Amino acid sequence: MANLERFINGEPDNVDPLVRCCFVHYQFEAIHPFMDGNGRVGRALFALMISALLGHSRPWLYLSPYFEQHKEEYYDSLLRVSTHGDWERWIEFCIHGITLQAKDAIRRCEEFHRIRATYHDRMDTPSPRTHAIIEMLFINPVLTIPEVRDRLNVEYHTARKDLERLVAAKILVEAPESYPRSFYAAEIMQVAFGDSG
Repeated sequence: MANLERFINGEPDNVDPLVRCCFVHYQFEAIHPFMDGNGRVGRALFALMISALLGHSRPWLYLSPYFEQHKEEYYDSLLRVSTHGDWERWIEFCIHGITLQAKDAIRRCEEFHRIRATYHDRMDTPSPRTHAIIEMLFINPVLTIPEVRDRLNVEYHTARKDLERLVAAKILVEAPESYPRSFYAAEIMQVAFGDSG
């Protein structure tokens, strides 16, 4: 594990950064350092390394959905490295997944931009806070009245009316039987958490 840590934190070499991430993911999974949670930690490490080595502002590129969708090929490719030294198959599998997940992330971002524009357009009579609340939804698509009250420094009833105005515009849906009352943006949640398409 110490060697892997040195490789992760070492000076850049002539290995492509994405290939380097694939090497590290394999090595981490092969070492299997924990009693539980190796897969989750390994996938998180993969995303963090991609972010760091490619200069992303955040670790937004996750391979978990791809690995889950191609679970058998994932395990077979890992095993082939261990049993046959078949790095080429492993690297190709990972790079294909990175490409697919990057395209999916771009598609979702484009959908978020489209939804943002339609949300703003739906508001015929916005309050002075409406646009700020809409922007808040793209950070967290679930809001409560106290949260809006506190973040926008308004009275409770003002925050309630603002959220109810967004419900009337079909931007928010009130979560049933929630306390405190919670409202969510179904379209944002569908894009964020729905299946790849």
